[in-house]
Amino acid sequence: MFAKLGKPAKKELLPMEKASQSKIDISVLLVEDETHARIFTETLLNKIVTKVYSVSSGQEGLEVFKNHAIDIVVTDIQMPRLSGLDMLRQMKV
Repeated sequence: MFAKLGKPAKKELLPMEKASQSKIDISVLLVEDETHARIFTETLLNKIVTKVYSVSSGQEGLEVFKNHAIDIVVTDIQMPRLSGLDMLRQMKV
């Protein structure tokens, strides 16, 4: 038996593989005071969106929010000085 030689069949990408090839064109503000959680979450977000602003406090989050066009805010709730909820309330005003 002989097999026909030629170009190998083009591999079809799975939906998740297709998604990983292009990033969503949005900016995300990540506010997390715990270093490991912030780095982990930032790494994941950078794989799927075009811009991630990552800060460690609610006050820094407010500054970034005021100075940049932010589409989504991901925040820790319990943080020293300014909680995530208080920060979001100030952003809403």
